[in-house]
Amino acid sequence: MTEEAEKLENCHSHYTIAVCCNCNTVRKFPNRCDQGHCPECQPHLAHERKRQVEWWLPTLKQPKHVVLTVRNIPDLSRAHLTQLRSWFTNLRRRKRYQNWTGGFYSIEVTNEGRGWHLHIHALVEAKYIDRIQLSLDWNSVTNGMGRIVKVKDCRRESYLAEVTKYAVKGSQLAAWKPADIADFIRAFSGARTFGVFGALYGARTEFAEYIATLKAAKVGCSCGCDQVMYYSETDWMLKEALWEPGPQRKAQPPPEATEKLLFD
Repeated sequence: MTEEAEKLENCHSHYTIAVCCNCNTVRKFPNRCDQGHCPECQPHLAHERKRQVEWWLPTLKQPKHVVLTVRNIPDLSRAHLTQLRSWFTNLRRRKRYQNWTGGFYSIEVTNEGRGWHLHIHALVEAKYIDRIQLSLDWNSVTNGMGRIVKVKDCRRESYLAEVTKYAVKGSQLAAWKPADIADFIRAFSGARTFGVFGALYGARTEFAEYIATLKAAKVGCSCGCDQVMYYSETDWMLKEALWEPGPQRKAQPPPEATEKLLFD
């Protein structure tokens, strides 16, 4: 836990400065811990996941937004998180759900003082889903732990915000007691909370190639140049002090997550 705390403490504590070799446009890149429970990194990580999910969306022609919840529990553990994923897998393996040809899901957790509440948001490719029957089957595979079940056709609506969430919002985590935060980090740190299944699972190789292409690409400056010089904050301060007159430099705010990704 000490190592995790140090990562959070050091996140966004310094910047790398990138300067266009042609027009001297300046970009600032903060260091990131890239932990899902970090309030500073969550917007960046959510943006990256949104871009990834957008790649999967065109493969769904009749998407249904499915929400599966379970009874609140007093103590959170990695075992319960693993069990929730197992319940979802067992549900999909039932003969009745062979019409779920593919989809992707995200696991979320809340704690509003009445125990830990885990639930699944999924976008499922299926012509029809009987909510009442799904509720009965979900209660069965969870051994009575299943609770609220929702199903909504979302061909005309976007549910990216739901399925691209990280396990918990940074603002919610900050309101928890220290002991609860520690329990959450122990249970979720490094755990898989997003996944694909069915026909989409077979497209993972193509998806990986798409992500590799994004990472290999370079972000060009608005002037058309893609050559960049990088400086530490100390080196940049020294360069600022010794800067010779030249083309006007345009200061810019820290880049979006896409810029950081493509500069890697």
